[in-house]
Amino acid sequence: MTFGELQRGVFDDLQYQAQPKPGVQDRIRRYLNEGLERVLRRPRLKSLRVGILAFSTEAGMGFYGAPMAFDRIDYIIDLTNHRRLAFRTRDWYRAIDPGAVMANGTPMYWIPEGISPVWRQPIVTGGVGGGIDNSLYIESNDPRDTTQVFEIHALRPWDGDNRPTSAMLNGLTKVPAYAYADQLIQITHFTLSSTAFGTVTLTDNGGRQIAHITTPNLSSRYVSFRLFPTPSAVMQFEIEGQYAIPRMIHPEDEPPFPDNYHEMLQCYARARFYRKDGRVAQSQAEMAEFERYAVDLTAHIEYPPNYRPVASRFSAYGSRWSDLGSNYPADRIGLVGD
Repeated sequence: MTFGELQRGVFDDLQYQAQPKPGVQDRIRRYLNEGLERVLRRPRLKSLRVGILAFSTEAGMGFYGAPMAFDRIDYIIDLTNHRRLAFRTRDWYRAIDPGAVMANGTPMYWIPEGISPVWRQPIVTGGVGGGIDNSLYIESNDPRDTTQVFEIHALRPWDGDNRPTSAMLNGLTKVPAYAYADQLIQITHFTLSSTAFGTVTLTDNGGRQIAHITTPNLSSRYVSFRLFPTPSAVMQFEIEGQYAIPRMIHPEDEPPFPDNYHEMLQCYARARFYRKDGRVAQSQAEMAEFERYAVDLTAHIEYPPNYRPVASRFSAYGSRWSDLGSNYPADRIGLVGD
């Protein structure tokens, strides 16, 4: 079912007209999206959010970010050498390379760096006392974007002051984006005052993209990570992770799971409506139905048709496994023979 069909079904169930008051419509839309979040954030349904993104490194740059479409990074694959990078903690990285000064090379590990407003920080040219140039520029790919105000916060190198600056977009024309170009070491904030018609892009003095804001977002958000050792050449990598939970906005949008289970979002919306209206018993009944749908959906996603585990019976394809290493007995997992 589409978002529009889900809304009309809930309106009818709650005895509203096809087009109720705007306040009621907004509430039902919010409830349907809340229900979608409740479904997709369950750990056992993470396969519904799996996504892949390819990217290229730059020589001498170890800090990167996955765009706001991603909520979490699970794996990073080195496509150049056909291997998976090992995950390491920031504590491990700081113990190995406290000053981030070790020589460049071929990355073997990736380290999470949290959430960042940019996918890469601007590259400093010049040097301390020699005219550092961190000039930033911003532009849109739509000429109608001339009224939105952007705001950037950045840290100064000598005292860590988070200095803000703002200006107005000028459509396709590049606008200087930071008034303190010689004082910038790290961008901490990048937002718009209102939704842009096109994609707003922030670039550094070399024309390299630093961040972008797409419609209808008002800010940029990246899941950042560090490659170690720092790449010494251009290499091809692939990120595999979980997409951020989408919001249904347009009438033609659909929940990203099988159609047979879309009705569960209507159960959730009715449950939330009844709870707000004080009808506790009806709310509990609808929420119980929502949970039954969730159990069925989980089974549908987790178990293929021929997965029927039975104690002590395994097909010829069953395999032994152990999460604890070779010194511990292995259990067995497999499919029941047909």
